[in-house]
Amino acid sequence: MGGNKIVYKQAFEQARSGKPRTLLQRLLFPFQDHYTQASRVQGEQDGAAARLLATAAMGSASTGAAS
Repeated sequence: MGGNKIVYKQAFEQARSGKPRTLLQRLLFPFQDHYTQASRVQGEQDGAAARLLATAAMGSASTGAAS
C-alpha cells in the first residue's frame, strides 16, 4: 500500500506541474500490477484536475482584479 501512495503522489505532482509521463514510465506501465496502475492513473487525473482548478482560479483572479 505504501508503494501505491508514492506512485499516486508522484503522478499527481507530475500531472499538476503539466509534465507528461517519461518514456520509461510509459514502457513499464503494462508490467505494473493493477493497484499500482490504478494509483498512477488516479494520481494523474487528480493532478490534472488540480492544475485546471489552479489555472481557472488564476484566470478569475486576474480578471477580477482588473474590474
